[in-house]
Amino acid sequence: MLRTFGAKGSEIDKIELGEIFAAAYRHYEAHPLGKIVIVNNTDQTYAKVKLSFSIKDFMDFPTEIEMTDIAPKQSVELQLKPVFSNKILDVNENTPLQSELKLTYYEGGEPKIVTRSFPVTLHERHAIRWDQKTKVGSFVTFKDQVVTDFTRAAVQPYVDAFPNLHQSIVYARAIYESLGVMGVVYRGMEKGRRRIPRLDGKRKGGHRRRAQGLGTV
Repeated sequence: MLRTFGAKGSEIDKIELGEIFAAAYRHYEAHPLGKIVIVNNTDQTYAKVKLSFSIKDFMDFPTEIEMTDIAPKQSVELQLKPVFSNKILDVNENTPLQSELKLTYYEGGEPKIVTRSFPVTLHERHAIRWDQKTKVGSFVTFKDQVVTDFTRAAVQPYVDAFPNLHQSIVYARAIYESLGVMGVVYRGMEKGRRRIPRLDGKRKGGHRRRAQGLGTV
């Protein structure tokens, strides 16, 4: 949803927020929920400008973005990355919410505050939008029985196989190789990589076995 404003002074000029999916609530800490445009419509520079964003009951603390200053007639686009509390997982039906944006700046040594409310939709914890396949990871955790059974079966043969190596290294390599056998691959960095050797030290078919982006660190 997008909303624009026209006003004098320093102002929240434009708000654009997406929908919130409870199942992917941690996703927004690294990927913007939306963007805010701040504009200075005056001929003076404003220092110590701060924007805060909050949603009642679902954020322990407001998300704050601080700017050193905003020059005359300057507009600044800010990416909003809110941090939600895990209370958001208690939502079992789609819920319309009101978010609050607060812009604080100083004029003549006195704080000036501009506040805007903006509607946003919170989707219940079982809803997801499959625009990115990686979002399936929101439904998989180390506590899932399938994951637990798989890792246990993968590391069991190597519990005492390499006493001179730290167990975490052996277990990680065993899980890594088991995933490769199943066709699961990781697309990692293409440059500056180093291959992890097989646990048995062998090569497959006389050649080093290498999956796309897998077998390297």
